[in-house]
Amino acid sequence: MGKPLFDFPDAELRDLHKIGLLRETLQCQKCGATNRDRTLSHGILSEFYIRTGILHNSIYALSRLGLQGITIFDSDAFSPISRQLKGLTGYTCSSYFPGRDFGDLLGPGHYNIDIQKIDFENNSFDIILSSDMMEHVRDIDAAHEEIFRILAVGGVYLFNVPYDSSLDLNRILVDTSGEVDIFIEQPHYHGDPLTGAILAYRIFGKQIFKDISNIGFCLDFELINNAQNLIVNGDLFRAVKKIN
Repeated sequence: MGKPLFDFPDAELRDLHKIGLLRETLQCQKCGATNRDRTLSHGILSEFYIRTGILHNSIYALSRLGLQGITIFDSDAFSPISRQLKGLTGYTCSSYFPGRDFGDLLGPGHYNIDIQKIDFENNSFDIILSSDMMEHVRDIDAAHEEIFRILAVGGVYLFNVPYDSSLDLNRILVDTSGEVDIFIEQPHYHGDPLTGAILAYRIFGKQIFKDISNIGFCLDFELINNAQNLIVNGDLFRAVKKIN
């Protein structure tokens, strides 16, 4: 179904960077959701059940009933998840256009946002979503500090990233300590709906748990397998903004 497993000319580099071939395949022919999209959807639906007691079987079902007063910030305005939730009260999404003013309204509930310096007030959202984005952010600490700032106390940051559990530290692909990027390894560009290709700065190791916790989050990781929803080895991080 959808994209075949062999349709990756950079398969060797993907394996090196811990982007499994199943991650971007098993694509739904109806909505276009990949294994990775369904993994994040699983996290969203689980969070809604925790908060509302309502168990939805799909993002579409959730969209039909509405967000029940829950506020969401989604850093991907073009995903299958966003296509279902756009226009709902409480849902905000973003894109990154460096040639435009950050904070600009691009459409209903759709803003131009630099995730390293977010144009929203403190404690604005109950749930924040990012999917295979943080490896592309130059200043990852600034981005996570901003996410923590705009997340409500007790709120949840759901995300997935290329993650290698055998690494104690993040694997740095590009040195960003100065103003100019210095490539440490062969450059790896991932597909991007806006630019076609976007540079990866790192592969995350177990260091992510310490880094996220130091900001004030309580971080858990789950490897999800759900045959009914065709989720195979789906990796999901769940970071909660702790109540002091």
